[in-house]
Amino acid sequence: MKKNRVKAALERLEACTRMIDVWTTRADRLQDETPQSRLKLKFSASLGTIQENATKVHQVISRNWCNDNPVHVARLLLEQRLVRSKKTKRPLQAASLNLVAQATCFGLSLRGDCNASSQWLNSEIKIDELPSSSAGTVRMTISVPEDDHDPTNLQHITSLCKVVRQPPHPFVVFCLNDKGCLKSRPSLKETAADYVQQSLSLEALLPHFEAKLPITEVYGLAITLIASIFQLNHTPWLETKWSKRDIVFARANSNMPLTVDLRYPSLVKKFYQGALLQISTSKSSQLIQKLGASPRRPDPTPVNRTCSNLLALAIMLLEISSGRPVERRLGDDQIINVLPNDQSGLQLAEGWLKEEKSHGRLSCAFSQAILACLQGYLNPDANFDDDEYCNAFKEKALLPLEEEMEFLLFGPPK
Repeated sequence: MKKNRVKAALERLEACTRMIDVWTTRADRLQDETPQSRLKLKFSASLGTIQENATKVHQVISRNWCNDNPVHVARLLLEQRLVRSKKTKRPLQAASLNLVAQATCFGLSLRGDCNASSQWLNSEIKIDELPSSSAGTVRMTISVPEDDHDPTNLQHITSLCKVVRQPPHPFVVFCLNDKGCLKSRPSLKETAADYVQQSLSLEALLPHFEAKLPITEVYGLAITLIASIFQLNHTPWLETKWSKRDIVFARANSNMPLTVDLRYPSLVKKFYQGALLQISTSKSSQLIQKLGASPRRPDPTPVNRTCSNLLALAIMLLEISSGRPVERRLGDDQIINVLPNDQSGLQLAEGWLKEEKSHGRLSCAFSQAILACLQGYLNPDANFDDDEYCNAFKEKALLPLEEEMEFLLFGPPK
């Protein structure tokens, strides 16, 4: 009996040794990987196109709020808009999850405090360039995808708040012509998405990240946030520094433990009617002026904005990877000052990163992405208008997370 047990143990040891040899061989292949053999990631359109379209969406809604209340709110759906190489295989995913959001399509939810019910109008914005015979005209539709674009159904709109308060349909189509007239018509289709009654912020969800959440959701959220800074940094959507309080989730999730779906984060943006308007030299202001409007509030310089947003992103990635809010690392007298103060935030993030790495609590990809954000904060030449900088940042921040997620889901490359 004793000999049989020893023999069985030796056989298991040999099997484990063979498995280790296989994994070591595959790891060596990863070490020898060339840039040509790495995963390929690119955006569904040029970043300039995505940024300009995002700015148009911002201005369409900012010009059409009512004057009854000084504050209105919009939630912009954050999407990766990443086209992955064909060799990337995800056999267990539904086809709908492999769809790539286009540069002409933006998810949006609208609400104004002027509405007693405080209801949200969940919608989708499409930006279509009309044929060359109508050059200069931009048509914007807010709807679920549909083929009915009959202009005879359009109705003139003077206030988005009226539509939110009394929508003719759960989804409404808006059209913006070259004269700045906003029109609408009922949508013929209903959305397949379910929404929760009360959205949850990333701040509220952080304790759940300490538990074992699905790899695709944790890594997917990190990738979405990094991809979003490429797309939105030079637009009014990120004219002020973002944080976990600005990232919310409203899509319902049928899988426990969360009631919301982490695959669909949104960026909350408040619109202040009657606020002091000032013109800045930032790219977002130039895009706004090009569209015939003015920014709602002063912008920092493009360099300062990029650096601040990169530092805020590094802190959010640390919070996501650890499941702990940044406030937990601070005393009560520090909490109020750390996030507005970039220098304090940098010192905190550097110490936090070193601690997580020294205790082995941070994966290689998350470590690289966070370090890339901190290096970007310190880089005076950090500029998402620069193709060379964008490519370098993508190699340091996006690709490692994508590759590590693929490795954890499907194993090392054959």
